[in-house]
Amino acid sequence: GVYHESFLFGPKKDYGAGILAITLLVGKKSHFLDLSGGVMMLAKLSDTSLETQSKTFSLKSLSQLGYRYQKLDGGFIFHIKGGWPMGFSMGLGFAF
Repeated sequence: GVYHESFLFGPKKDYGAGILAITLLVGKKSHFLDLSGGVMMLAKLSDTSLETQSKTFSLKSLSQLGYRYQKLDGGFIFHIKGGWPMGFSMGLGFAF
């Protein structure tokens, strides 16, 4: 994805990001410890003109720890996670 950052009196900066991660679920029946780890690649675009655009890449490690409720045969899913550098998240869903 791409996101845009702008401060009141500073230069505008555009970034691109990609994430490669692995998730491990540890538990029994419907209750799981949710462990994730991986790498996030950030690309800083210093100019928005396609002809003069230069890129600076950086890799950051990421890790998350959380709880997941999910029945093995499908149905309601709930998870809550916290980690670096993604912060906290909560999700609801349905599996089939």
